[in-house]
Amino acid sequence: MRILLLLNNWGAWQVARWLHQRGEDIVGLILQPPDERRFADEILSALELPPDKIWISSQLRAPDTLAKLRALRPDIGISAFFGCILKPEMIRMFPNGCINLHAGFLPYNGGMHTNVWPIIDGTPAGVTIHYIDAGVDTGDIIAQRRIPV
Repeated sequence: MRILLLLNNWGAWQVARWLHQRGEDIVGLILQPPDERRFADEILSALELPPDKIWISSQLRAPDTLAKLRALRPDIGISAFFGCILKPEMIRMFPNGCINLHAGFLPYNGGMHTNVWPIIDGTPAGVTIHYIDAGVDTGDIIAQRRIPV
């Protein structure tokens, strides 16, 4: 399966390492802009992708970038700790969908700072893997695990 990755942060680095070690077919990578990215050097080192297979999230609205990403023919997208909302034309690019590793127990605490809200407002804490849809953290849930605060 041809995978396009959208990654940021330590957890995403672990996803990149695991997929690469399994020999998965990583066709491209999208990172946050330099001032927003975390663990980018580690992610890049783990994946060993050529520069022409790496993009920055701020380029995703450009028609030429979308055309280049479509030309990769990704079967699925995997997003981990990626801080951008994907537009419908990006989501439709993946015949098998785009999944997101979300550091919150959905439907509680969608969006950002998911580790803080269970402490402040007493909502459940956990992690969710879900499909990305047009909403923010509203796609069908694939798997979840609740954790104590």
